[in-house]
Amino acid sequence: MTYVSWADTSIKVLVPSGVYGLQPVTVTTAGGTSETIDIVILTPTSLVLSAIAPVQYSDQATIQARLTDVGGNPVAGKSVTFAIGTTRQVVTTDQNGYAVWTPTITLKPGSFTVSVSFTADDHYLASSTSGAMTVAAEDVDSTYTGAATVKKGKSLAMSANVIEPADSSPGDLTKISTAYFQIYDSGGNLVKTYSGHVSVSWPGVATASTSATITLNAGTYTMKVVPISNSYYEEDAFHPVALVVTP
Repeated sequence: MTYVSWADTSIKVLVPSGVYGLQPVTVTTAGGTSETIDIVILTPTSLVLSAIAPVQYSDQATIQARLTDVGGNPVAGKSVTFAIGTTRQVVTTDQNGYAVWTPTITLKPGSFTVSVSFTADDHYLASSTSGAMTVAAEDVDSTYTGAATVKKGKSLAMSANVIEPADSSPGDLTKISTAYFQIYDSGGNLVKTYSGHVSVSWPGVATASTSATITLNAGTYTMKVVPISNSYYEEDAFHPVALVVTP
């Protein structure tokens, strides 16, 4: 091999298994030994996503991942990217290699894939993983507040309060566009359903209302309010009330 200087030479180095990080390299030939240079052997990494607890629509989820090197040691101060659908968030790992994301969930209830990735840098190789997250409907509590007595053939003013239980992140109650006012007879049979309009008073609180002429026979019935929200909300506990129809 003829060369003018080491700079004119390209040498391929076979890196032994298990060697990572900053490594000194010298080249020895019959003509002598080169100066020592330092090269970086990229260290493999691993990302582990902790199990994600089910979360309700509009609440905060806790999503945690840990970045470690090939030896299981935490990799601190690195950016990892979390993603749910088109939503992404970059979080920096702490001294123990953990990155925690606490997004407020605005997704429609269902099952989703959460992915987390680390992009290779000057010292570490890339890694990624994914896991499942279940989003459930948020609770809502509907209470009938309308008239409890009506004469047969007369108009009944029906109303209800639709309230999301208090927490730090109320959802969008405009997703409840309709509430059904359902009337049951003494045998538990549904005999009438009236559709009511829902309007939001302030975050977490809405009202539903409608009116209709009652043609039921005289007697005692049960009124129940059922909000319809395309699965974002579900009634936490029904509060049936008595409705009396007089002759």
